[in-house]
Amino acid sequence: GLGERLDAATCAAAFALADVGAGAGRLVPRLLPSGLALIDDSYNGNPASTCASIKAAAEIAQATGRRLLLVLGEMLELGAESEKGHDQVGHAVVQSGAAQLFAVRGDAARIAARAAEGGVLAAFVESSADAAARLLDVVQPADLVLIKGSRGVGTERVVHALTESDPERASRGAAA
Repeated sequence: GLGERLDAATCAAAFALADVGAGAGRLVPRLLPSGLALIDDSYNGNPASTCASIKAAAEIAQATGRRLLLVLGEMLELGAESEKGHDQVGHAVVQSGAAQLFAVRGDAARIAARAAEGGVLAAFVESSADAAARLLDVVQPADLVLIKGSRGVGTERVVHALTESDPERASRGAAA
């Protein structure tokens, strides 16, 4: 049921079952060969769905003993609600216990600002390519990474960068 606490075995099973590869970026959990857990929610973003995704990722990270890293793109088409919406997501980042946040483009700077005020290590970058480069510098195989943003921000590029670099990450980890 929805009220039950998630344990590590349940989460591992959920990751295994959900790894269908073709989920079109809608809250798809994937376990990469290195052991890195990735939640690809790059298809779209609004304050409610982004806060829900952050909460889900935080619960999975906690249940599986993983460090949570967030890549959150600007939420487009919010109009007059944009500042409030991005601030709301920033507060959700603080609540999540995330270790690090990369906020991508435009008003996502507000997500980074609110997160930083709450003690989260937060960086604002101008593009998904920059976010991918910064993330690849810090991500570890035992981490859980949530990637979420509006289609126009191109956060799926971060997903591609992680999956493409993962085989070498796995072999580096094995050699260590």
